Amino acid sequence: MVIDHKNLLYDQENKYTKYTKVLWCPQHDMNIAQELELTSNLEINVDIRFLNEVDNSLYKELCNCPADRKILRLLAKELADHCLDFSKVIMPIGSPAFQYEFGKTVNSDTKIIFAHSERVSEEIKQADGSIKKISVFEHIKFF
Repeated sequence: MVIDHKNLLYDQENKYTKYTKVLWCPQHDMNIAQELELTSNLEINVDIRFLNEVDNSLYKELCNCPADRKILRLLAKELADHCLDFSKVIMPIGSPAFQYEFGKTVNSDTKIIFAHSERVSEEIKQADGSIKKISVFEHIKFF
């Protein structure tokens, strides 16, 4: 199969199927609920790529964003250029200051998606009788 465009996939007989490329930018791993939401449309083939595999150097820079506005602008431009190859881009990554610069830079045709999660607290009884409280984020949907 040959990828001709970010939304079409051609096979050897020049028949095409609907196809979408998704760029996953967040530092945390995609959970099962998120993957199911992205891939549940049976009419569309989904190719999910991870920013740390697409451009590991950029990924590392964004994981520890600098406080220099000029550098943030350059990083925003670099990520925006990568986004041109994708139908959807899952965010966030980087600092709020980076997100601001990225929002000003990214092409308006790029579909940026954020995950909405709900914090669920769990209490776990320890062997000594004490209670350990943890928070788990459960995926609700992408916006």
